[in-house]
Order: sequence, then C-alpha cells, then structure tokens
Amino acid sequence: MRIRTLFLAAAATTLWTACSNNEAEMLPADQVNAEFTASVGAATRAEDNHWTGNETIGITAVGTTYTNQPYVFESQEEGAAKFKLGENVKPFKLPASDAVYFTAYSPYNVSGKVLIHTNLQNASKELQNKINCLFAPATLGSRIHNPVSLYFEHSLAKLILHFKQGNEMPVDVAVNRETQYALNHLKHSGTFDGMNGEITMEDKELDEWNITDFVHLDDLENVRTYTLYLLPQKLDNVELVVKAAGHVFFNSVPFTGKELKPGTTNTITMSISKYELKVENITIQNWDTSSGINSEGETEVDDVARPE
Repeated sequence: MRIRTLFLAAAATTLWTACSNNEAEMLPADQVNAEFTASVGAATRAEDNHWTGNETIGITAVGTTYTNQPYVFESQEEGAAKFKLGENVKPFKLPASDAVYFTAYSPYNVSGKVLIHTNLQNASKELQNKINCLFAPATLGSRIHNPVSLYFEHSLAKLILHFKQGNEMPVDVAVNRETQYALNHLKHSGTFDGMNGEITMEDKELDEWNITDFVHLDDLENVRTYTLYLLPQKLDNVELVVKAAGHVFFNSVPFTGKELKPGTTNTITMSISKYELKVENITIQNWDTSSGINSEGETEVDDVARPE
C-alpha cells in the first residue's frame, strides 16, 4: 500500500512538472518583452564604436504609441551592447505572430529632438565625443527576432583636414604657432530629429570660424590634422583661409559635388607653399568603413589658391 501511494505521488509530481513546462512554453503573447542590443560600425561614433556609462537611446515601435522610450546602457558584449529599460519605462510586449519594426536614436532627449551647434561642439575633445547624432533605421522585431539588433549610423559628416609643408616654406609651417586656420561660411546650427534621423538646419552661415586652437594632431613630420564633425550641407560658398609666413591663402573647399553628405568621412590633404595652397588629395568614404572614393585629380574645382 505504501509503495502504491509513493507511485501515485511521483506520477502526480511528473504530471505537474509537465504541465508547468508546457505552460512556460505557451506564455501569452503579452508576456514576451522585447529586448534590445545596439551596435555601431567601426568608429561610427565621434570617438569609437563602444557604448559606455549611462548612455541612453530612444526606441520607437513604428506604427504604435510606444514612442521615444529611453533604454539605458547595461553591458558591452561581443559586437554589440545590451540596453535595459529606463526608469519607469514599461517594456514593449511582442505579439505572438505579427512582426514589429523598431527605430532608435542617440543621444536620448525627452522631446525626441537634439540641438546641434558644431561651431561650439568641436572646440574640445570632450565636447566632440558627445557629437553623436546616431540613428538606427527600421529593424525587425518579433518573438523569433528577439533581442532586436539595432544598427546605428551617424547623421553628421566628418571632415579631416591635413596640412603639410610645401615648396619654399619652413618645415614647421603647418604646425607653427603663428599659422592660423579658418573655415568660413559654414552652417553650424540645427536640430537632429530622433524619429527619422534627419537634421533640419538653420539657414544661417558663420562668416568666420577660426579652428586654429580646436582639437588637432601635430605628427612627427610636422603635419597638422584637424578632425571636425559638421552638419550635412552644400559647400558652394565655403572657403578655407590659411594665414602662414606672412601670406594669406583663400581656397574654396574642394569636394566632389561640393557637398558634405551624412555618414561620410571627407579627407583633404593640402600643402602650404610660398606661392600656393594646393590640394594634394581628396578622399570621400563611408564613415564606418575604410573603403572610399579617391578623388585626387578628379575634382572640378580650382585646387590652387595663390597668396594675397
């Protein structure tokens, strides 16, 4: 009799366990929370491709009322970072069958919009590291595609300027403390819309923007390099001004199509000589890749500026 009782108890336990497992596998759809990971391409951000600290992204489920919800950096994993719910944020419940698309942006703002002033934000490395207008376009999410893998791209444009010694100039002409650099007639102010990744610019140019003391690198070969993060824009009126060794050089910024496009890195190498400021090489490439279009000798601009 005791053996029979034990057998029935064991059978009941087995049956209960099976039912519990089955229930776990068939959770109601409203109990499946969407999870998110975020990655960026190589050096897509102003500084690197790693999320850190308390960085927050805003996530929107397209076509729903779940918009601009803050998710906070939790941990960096291989190839991506994991984000958790922000304070007082409810999770998104993934439906059982229908797919949902998500967009995201960074840095998060409760309004969904971020003000940009590149003339100020390029002044120091600390400020530059915060110039991250990142947007992740519509990404599939479902109970199968969970966590949702968000991939961010930059909405600004990167401009890299290399200045080096030319003919009949002192070897340190580019790095000399008396040499001055300016980029004039650029537009610097705008609003980054986290809902679509687009930037609306104010229609106002800065007549003179002296970048001499901004973040730069002087290498052992006396080449000065500026890396600037700018609003996408046409460059029809933009000019580069260099004052060196008693000369003043004016040069329209040479780009194919004369335009800074979002998500691109635009690199110009220029030499400063006694008689001219010459464009040596132009490269335009995607921000997060190393492949690019070498425009050397192909740009349709006057690439030589003679001193006054």
